[in-house]
Amino acid sequence: MKVVLSAVGQNNVGIVHAISGVLTEYHLDILDITQTIMDGCFTMMCLLEFDDSQTELGDVQDALAALGQEINIQIQLQSQKLFDRMYQI
Repeated sequence: MKVVLSAVGQNNVGIVHAISGVLTEYHLDILDITQTIMDGCFTMMCLLEFDDSQTELGDVQDALAALGQEINIQIQLQSQKLFDRMYQI
């Protein structure tokens, strides 16, 4: 299953490293990634491949939410299908 990760917050050293650590722990593969810093605001979007037969999506979402609180970044993870439907015109 493909999932979309978005992360937004004040820029700090190590954000990508911290998020990548959680993705590695739960065996998510990064298919595409973009990130930028705009006037001190960090933004990142990733398209990820997720094997839902090994881990529950909710477990990964909880781990990323906990990390987000720890590093003061808003992190959301949702299925690509849901993401696509939310942004259709």
